[in-house]
Order: sequence, then C-alpha cells, then structure tokens
Amino acid sequence: MSPQSSFSAYREHLASLTPPCVPFIAVYLSDLTFINEGNPDSIDGLVNVDKRQMIFEVIAKIQLYQNEGYKIPRIEPLASYLEVLPRLNEDLLYDMSLVVEPREATGSASSPPQLCSALF
Repeated sequence: MSPQSSFSAYREHLASLTPPCVPFIAVYLSDLTFINEGNPDSIDGLVNVDKRQMIFEVIAKIQLYQNEGYKIPRIEPLASYLEVLPRLNEDLLYDMSLVVEPREATGSASSPPQLCSALF
C-alpha cells in the first residue's frame, strides 16, 4: 500500500486479482478528486469530454468489483441465529445518529449511552 507512483504497486496487484474483492476506495476517491480539480469543466466554451471520460473510467473500475458477489456457504445454525437477531429500524438509527452528531452546531447533545440504555 505504498503511495509511491500513485499506488502503482497496489494497482498492479489489484489488477492481477479475480473479483470479487474489496478495493481500497480511498485510491479511487483521490483519483476522482485529482481529475475533478486538475481539469477544467469546459474548453473553449464546450464540455470537456476528456474529463468526463476519465471520471467514467474510474467509476467503471469501482463497479467492476461490485458485479460479482461472494460465494459464502451457509453454515447452520449460525446463519439462522443471525437472521433472527433483533434489529433497529432505520428511523431509530437515524435518531440515534442525531444524538451523537446533531445537525445544529448549537445546543448540547445527550450522551449516546443514555439513548442506548433507554432502547434496551
């Protein structure tokens, strides 16, 4: 994971793998940032198609690793147990996230343990 030569050793190793795998997303995010910041949106009043093509190529590389799922065998009784574990719904999770990181900078937030202990 040496950052030398824009992570060239990592990129070579990743290219040698057969999906599925989980790539290091920060490499692609930095690529997108450099493409976006280092190239103008338009040239002579026209859309910079080369910039859009470079962005597409980075996104296509990311999608390559999302096309195939992992073939993980189901192991009983563990799989059945995990399926019946209690889950918090999305609205409750969102409310909990607002306690931890309120949208407004003013005001004091409740401590997360108080909220969590009230739930269980």
